[in-house]
Amino acid sequence: GFPDYPAWGNWGSLLFFGFFILRYRMKKDKGFTFIELAVVLIVIGILVGLGAGMLGALIKGTKYKESRDTLYRLSDSVLGKIYDTRAVPTNPFTFSPSKDSFGNNLYYVYVPITDVCSATSTTLKLCKNGTTNCTSDVLYVVLAKGENYNLQSNIPAGGTAVDGSNYNVVVYDYGTNVDSYAGDFTRTEPYDDIYDFRTLTEVKARVCPPPSTGGGNGGGNACTSITVKNNGAGAKDVYIDPSSPTCSNFNNNSTVTLRSGDTLYIYPNRWCPIFYEATITFDTACNIDLGGNRNGQVCYDGAGSFSDC
Repeated sequence: GFPDYPAWGNWGSLLFFGFFILRYRMKKDKGFTFIELAVVLIVIGILVGLGAGMLGALIKGTKYKESRDTLYRLSDSVLGKIYDTRAVPTNPFTFSPSKDSFGNNLYYVYVPITDVCSATSTTLKLCKNGTTNCTSDVLYVVLAKGENYNLQSNIPAGGTAVDGSNYNVVVYDYGTNVDSYAGDFTRTEPYDDIYDFRTLTEVKARVCPPPSTGGGNGGGNACTSITVKNNGAGAKDVYIDPSSPTCSNFNNNSTVTLRSGDTLYIYPNRWCPIFYEATITFDTACNIDLGGNRNGQVCYDGAGSFSDC
């Protein structure tokens, strides 16, 4: 994380000291000596310096969090596109954010699969701190440079959206001194990249229709995940508790995925997470879909109601 701010008591004492001098001289009804004025100015200078340092750290921290949220929106947009087409997009920046809050390009490494529901494995891996602690069958990885404007993760060079087939993307623990990306300038420094990824197994559980155990309304489906679609409700924001506890955009025709135990909250645009206008649980959404066409999706109409799509 970020550096601890100075305790309020430390410079609060300086402030008290400066005002003590002012009050003392006012009671004496005298002018100020040069030394007294110098002390007061020094105290003010120290306070201004501390305030500027705190403001700078606060701005950087806010931008880092905003960049992380932007990266998660990119990842969700990729997942939504896969849901619509079953194909892994080759360039999500045509329909998703392409830059973080620092103004840097976002990066996207993917496996070009045309139908994830028929795929059984991928050749992309995500490895932590080397090439031994790896997650296999990764479908895509999204990354941001972070505060230092330097991408330090090991990804294929060649642009912001690159084919990662037969590649090991390497990420590191926050603060590790490293620079493994050859696509920009080389500068070893503490690792602060932001990343997110999805495996084939995870995406198939969210995107592919669950196996049917019977026909008609009396048969039933294995409801392992359910998607909620914005069916012309206009620009909204959503928050999913507990699987995706961040506010994200929910525009017309976009979708979000619920898993067992999830609760979806839908907010008017820019009001997340203060006043929600509608909510639905995973179990309720599944029951709505099972009572309809069993396509793993329910729709939100913008008037607080959900129905089978």
